[in-house]
Amino acid sequence: VCFSMILLDTFKVFTLLFGACVGSFLNVCIYRIPQPGMTVASPKGSFCPRCRTAIRWFDNLPVLSWLLLRGKCRSCRAPISIRYPLVELFTAITFLVIWWKFGPESEEQVQSAAIWGTLIFWWATFAVMIVISMIDIDYRIIPDELSVTGGALVLLVIPFLHDVPHDLSGVAWLTQRLSSLEGSIASGSALAIQIGLALLLGAAGMAGMRRFNRDYEGKVRSWWGTRWAGAVCASLGFGIAGWLASPGWLESSEGSSLIASLLGAAVGSGTIYGIGRLGTWVFRKEAMGFGDVKLMGLLGAILGAKFVLLSVFLASFLGSVIGIGIRIITRNTTIPFGPFLCGGAAILILADERVDTVIRWYLGLFGQ
Repeated sequence: VCFSMILLDTFKVFTLLFGACVGSFLNVCIYRIPQPGMTVASPKGSFCPRCRTAIRWFDNLPVLSWLLLRGKCRSCRAPISIRYPLVELFTAITFLVIWWKFGPESEEQVQSAAIWGTLIFWWATFAVMIVISMIDIDYRIIPDELSVTGGALVLLVIPFLHDVPHDLSGVAWLTQRLSSLEGSIASGSALAIQIGLALLLGAAGMAGMRRFNRDYEGKVRSWWGTRWAGAVCASLGFGIAGWLASPGWLESSEGSSLIASLLGAAVGSGTIYGIGRLGTWVFRKEAMGFGDVKLMGLLGAILGAKFVLLSVFLASFLGSVIGIGIRIITRNTTIPFGPFLCGGAAILILADERVDTVIRWYLGLFGQ
C-alpha cells in the first residue's frame, strides 16, 4: 500500500512538471500562431521578441527561469510579461486536476491503457482550449488551425471510440470507449468498405467546398481550408456504409458515437450562430465572430448535443458575471467570448457530477 501511494504521488509530481513544460510550449503557440510568416516549428528555438536573441535552455525553464531572471531578458533586459509563467503554472495545475479527475487510483490502474488514453485526450483538449482562449483575448480571433482541425480530428476518430454519455456524469465516457476499443472495429471487408466510402465522400466534400464555397475574400479555398467539410462528409460516409452493411449498425456503440458527435457539432455551432445573428439584429453590430461558431463545432463534437448546450449556458453565465467586471475595469466594449465557451466546457468536464446535482436541484424548484 505504501509503495502504491509513493508511486501515485510520484506520478502527480511528474504530471505537475509535465504540465509546466507543456505550458511553456503553449506560450510559443500563443505567440506564433497568429503571427504571419511564423509557425510553431519555424523559426527554431525560443527567442526574445525584442532583441531576437536565442534563449538558452537554462533561461527557458518553466516558471523558475522567469523568477531567477526577475522577469527580464538576460540579453537586452527587456521586461518579460508575467503572463508567461502564469500560463505555465495554470497549465501545470490544470493537468494535475485532470489527473485527480481521470487518473489512476491504484497501482494496478497505472498499467491501464484506457486510463492513460483518457488522460492524454483531456490533456490535449485542455491545452487547445488554453491556446484558443489566450489568442482570442489578444487578437479577437480563434485560429482555424486549432478549432477546425481539432473538430475534424474528433469526427474522424469518434467511430472507433465507444460509449456515448447519456447524463452529465457520463463525461468519463472516454474511459469506457478506450477500454473496449479492440471490440469496436468491424472486421475484414466491412471495415474496408466503410473506410473506402468515408475517404470517397470526404474527398467529395472537400472538392465541393473548394468549388462552391469561397473564402471571405472571394478566393477559392485551399484543400487545407476545406478539412472540416471533408471530416463531416467522411464521417457521414463511414456511417452510411455501416448502415448499408448492417441496419443495426447505427444503434451500435460506433454508430451512436458518430451520430452523437455529429449532432453535438451541429447543435454547438448552430446555437452560437443563432445567438450571434440574434445579437447582431438587436444591437445593430457584429455580436459574435464566426470563430466562436467553429469553436463550438469542436466542443460539440467532443461533448455531444446535451453537454454542449449546457456549456453554452455556463459560458453565458460566466460572460455575464466576469465580462461585466472586465468591461467596468477596462472600459472595453469588445469582450472575447471564446474563453468563456472554453471555461463552460471545462467546468462541465471537471465538475460534471456537481453540475448535474445543481441542475437537478434547480429544475426541482419548478416541480414543487
